[in-house]
Amino acid sequence: MEKRFIGYHLIRSYDPFTVAYVGIGLPSRPKKHKQMAVRGAHPNRTLQSIFDKAWGLDAGDLIVRVLVRELTWEEAVTWEIDQIKSLGRIANATGDLANLTDGGDGRAGYECSEETKSAMSKSAKGKAKTPESIEKMRRSLTGRKLSPEVCAAISAGKIGYTSKLKGRKLGPQSAEHRAKIGAKVKGYPRSDEWRQRLSESMKRRNHMKQEQERNQDGCGA
Repeated sequence: MEKRFIGYHLIRSYDPFTVAYVGIGLPSRPKKHKQMAVRGAHPNRTLQSIFDKAWGLDAGDLIVRVLVRELTWEEAVTWEIDQIKSLGRIANATGDLANLTDGGDGRAGYECSEETKSAMSKSAKGKAKTPESIEKMRRSLTGRKLSPEVCAAISAGKIGYTSKLKGRKLGPQSAEHRAKIGAKVKGYPRSDEWRQRLSESMKRRNHMKQEQERNQDGCGA
């Protein structure tokens, strides 16, 4: 039997001595809780409320603590049941865990089929995110730093990539088209902060242009 499963705790970031959830699965499993909670779509509503409370208090994400690794599914199930029994669940008033069951009822390494993924993607398209969902995403990403490995992977993925818009030139725009653009942006409110950033950006651009011209003159001399 392949030993590829982990056992982990999700810990309340606003109360780091209290375990909120006991889970098992593949190493990628813990982060999926956050992905669902950010959308407000976690099937465990108790755990969803714990995520919401953490973000509402600006305490950040729940803390992931992996306690055991390289388990078979049977070993992982046994560990999960023992942990839930020891810590107790909110649902049956025996402890502080958000787990809905006594454990052992998950599916080993379950992954959605391509058809299911496609159906989920189509269902999500076109749905506007609520202000609450946007705020949760902002808080969850605030202060987040990518690891050097992730940065290197992103950089490697861009090598050789050419934008479809590179070299593309727009033809002359009709008076009607320009009028539509003008009507759309006319009267658009712009904050003092926005104006300041625009001014600084233009100053930097002009400075860089002057430096390039001076360098070209120096090379020509």
